[in-house]
Amino acid sequence: MTLPLPMLLEGLEIESSYRWRDSELTDPLTGGVRPLSGGNGRNFETNVVYELPKKKLRAGAWFWRGNNNSDFRPNQILHWDTIESWGVWVEPEPLTA
Repeated sequence: MTLPLPMLLEGLEIESSYRWRDSELTDPLTGGVRPLSGGNGRNFETNVVYELPKKKLRAGAWFWRGNNNSDFRPNQILHWDTIESWGVWVEPEPLTA
């Protein structure tokens, strides 16, 4: 989903996505049913993007949160409840000849 917000500030928009996956398979080593490795869980990502055409720049900030996922290896199972990360970025307009 992308939501332009020119009524607040010209060039401002918010991009967001949400994904919920729930799947399972028969483990080829154990024969038991288990979740798909690294493919389940829920995650949410959002970006706030601001276009600065006079400066020939785009700038923004992002936030990502994912949870309830597992990775299955031959000798171990890794599980995490919640992972969050965020950051900011600035991107110049490409130079043209």
